[in-house]
Amino acid sequence: MQKVFQRINWQNYPSEETPLNEGNLNRMDYALNEIDDRVIALDTEKADSATVDNLVKSIAVDDETGEITITKENGSQTVIQTTLNKIAINFDYDYDTQQLILTLNDGTEARIDLSTLIQNNEFGDTQTIQLSVSQNGIVTGEIILHSIGDEHLRTDYLADIRLAEAHADASQQAAERFSFDSEAWAKGTRAAEPVEEGADGYNDNSKYYKDRAEAWAVGQTNRTPVPEGDECYENNSKHYSEVAAQIRDATSAIRDNAADLLQAAVDRLTGLNLMVNYSDGCLYYDINSGIRLSINYQTGDLEYEIIT
Repeated sequence: MQKVFQRINWQNYPSEETPLNEGNLNRMDYALNEIDDRVIALDTEKADSATVDNLVKSIAVDDETGEITITKENGSQTVIQTTLNKIAINFDYDYDTQQLILTLNDGTEARIDLSTLIQNNEFGDTQTIQLSVSQNGIVTGEIILHSIGDEHLRTDYLADIRLAEAHADASQQAAERFSFDSEAWAKGTRAAEPVEEGADGYNDNSKYYKDRAEAWAVGQTNRTPVPEGDECYENNSKHYSEVAAQIRDATSAIRDNAADLLQAAVDRLTGLNLMVNYSDGCLYYDINSGIRLSINYQTGDLEYEIIT
């Protein structure tokens, strides 16, 4: 296992060699996360003392006596008596009696009955293995579906699973938190409860601005007119659009009236020496008398003056 963190060797102010910034803090943040993952892995993979004590530390065979001595980690020993030291010539197998025949160095035979090793009634199913024996005596085993538990897995596999579960739990919590944050920014509620004043999403969310946009546009929120005290009451696009239409209609009427007045003035002044200049407010000007006629677009009145 390699080192995951190199010391920063912090220096006191006024030194600027080791600033408290994103880079240095993320180095420590990364190292802490990596160490946490390693601790979880080590805790899962380590063996307990009871298991270690029963492990075999060494096996010794006495060539003279044929004794096999098994020493465990806790110091206890088990001695197995065998006849291996007495085998001198050969061995054979009796298929009829299913016996292993050992020819000893003294000429005698030692028979070991193997018939009891393989019998149908000696096999029993477990919670994980289902055994069966064919007609020709072949024993097969099959793992029962959905029966493998944590205790059957290799420690490194189990460590990976535990680590993945921890990451999945963290991701689930983060997803739930992000879901509530999204709800707050979208509707101003968190888990269907209104966001408290001062918290993220309070009067700073999509629904709020959508309602205000509707109010400024048509003076309504969710098709309900805003109250008289609201800043959008008669102060919205729809209201000013209606006012603009009224002004447009009034201006058109004034212009129509002005046109009628001008036509009447033309009719009355027919035969006079007039100049017409439409670029200056529909101006009528008598060259001989100096009389200048114009229309007041604000009042619609015909106005005149004598220019000398």
